[in-house]
Amino acid sequence: MTALERALAAAPVVAVVRNDSIEAAERIARAAIRGGVRLIEITFTVPGAELLIEKLRDQEPEAVIGAGTVLTAEQLERAAAAGAKFAVSP
Repeated sequence: MTALERALAAAPVVAVVRNDSIEAAERIARAAIRGGVRLIEITFTVPGAELLIEKLRDQEPEAVIGAGTVLTAEQLERAAAAGAKFAVSP
């Protein structure tokens, strides 16, 4: 079972983080993690989304960090390079 599968089985809730500020998005994501949410989706509407994905991946090992609002192959490649464990596309 992967980390994503374990997180979904434990608590099937995904915090979708969408904000115009990378700093605010980081605060929101960390608050969700502190509150027990283990699946965090950082949308590509957040400026520098891949930077935040990488930072959270490195600093919050108990969380599974993914990318959302992935609209292009290039965004998917950036998310994967940042270590996103999942991607969501509308």
